[in-house]
Formats: sequence, structure tokens, C-alpha cells
Amino acid sequence: MLGQMLSELAQVDAWLDENVSHEYQIHPMAQDWARIAKIGEEFGEVVDAYISHTGQNPRKPARASMDEVMSELTDVAFTAILAMLHFTKDPALVGKYMTDGNLKIFRRMMEHKSEKAREMLRRRQGSLSEAHRADSAS
Repeated sequence: MLGQMLSELAQVDAWLDENVSHEYQIHPMAQDWARIAKIGEEFGEVVDAYISHTGQNPRKPARASMDEVMSELTDVAFTAILAMLHFTKDPALVGKYMTDGNLKIFRRMMEHKSEKAREMLRRRQGSLSEAHRADSAS
């Protein structure tokens, strides 16, 4: 499923590259920067939608639904993937980056859980030691 999606997005990436203005075609680094900047633009749209959804701004009525927020988050994710494809031109490599990133996040979670478990064990052992010392002193 991921491979199919990345393959389809590679076609979108090629279409975007082929259909930019002449200025972007003759200045490829401008297109590189535009792809990165687009992620920030999409992020701004998420923020705007969430502010609208929550009614955070008292001058504006809450109007966006959570579906709109999720749609904007999806735009951010796909825009980032399209930027990765722009730089690599390799859907398999982007898939590897995504898989590696997923593994990195999962490992961090497991390390955190392990650290919490070790801390709980240390506390428990400390409590048992204190209880043992108190029993010995009586």
C-alpha cells in the first residue's frame, strides 16, 4: 500500500516539476526552496483551521470542523512526502526514510517506556529496602 501511494505521488512530483513557471525551471534551487516552504504554508493552514475549530480567536466565530483540521494535516504530510520525492526522485528511498523514521520513533517510545519501567523498579526496590531497614531496626 505504501509503495503504491509513493509511486502515485512520484507521478505528482514529476507533474509539479514539469509544470512550474519558466523562472523555476531555470533556477532549480528556487524550486527546491519552494517545495520546502510549501510545507510551512500548509502547516499555517492547519493552525488556522484549528484556531477556527476551537474558537480560540474571539473576534471570529468557530467554523472549521475537525475533518477540516485533519484534511489540512493530511496536506502537510503529503506535501512533506512530495518534497522528499522532489529531492530523491526515488519512491523506494522515500519509503525507506519513512520506515526508518517510524522505527526511530518506535524505539524512542520503547526506550522511554523502558526508562520508566527501570525507574519504577528502582523506586520499588528503594521502598523495599527502606521497609527492610525499618523492620530490622525494630
